[in-house]
Amino acid sequence: MRKLLLLFCVVFCFFAANAQPNYTRSTFTSTYVALGGGATTLTSGTGTGNFSGTTGTANTDEGAAYISMPFAFDYNSTAYTTSQFIGINTNGFVYFSTVNTNASKVISTGSNIANLNTTTTPASTTNILAPWWDDLNATTVNGVIGSVK
Repeated sequence: MRKLLLLFCVVFCFFAANAQPNYTRSTFTSTYVALGGGATTLTSGTGTGNFSGTTGTANTDEGAAYISMPFAFDYNSTAYTTSQFIGINTNGFVYFSTVNTNASKVISTGSNIANLNTTTTPASTTNILAPWWDDLNATTVNGVIGSVK
């Protein structure tokens, strides 16, 4: 019985190991073409749609900018609609907000990070996404103007 079980295991493992698909790597050589003209460029400035601090002072290192929510979706059991905003922070995270004011921006210096608890209605802990979670700086470096799209 043990020999039969051992034979079965060997045969099963052999076929399972050969069940891996063959992938072929290819290189994209065409010019990139954006799907649409909907990309928003964010740069330094005093408006709510520019990287600035809570007083509206342009700041590309410790700032945030708002854009309108481009589509409705659910995240962490919370429904977000196109009437809300995405706050984009220069330290690599985005947050969701119902208001679009410089005073409600979440920057990473001082006690302003507490705004993450007050930018939703009713006030609660705000969901964030941290895809880069690094200190970003959208300024001119080596002659290249930084921006976020």
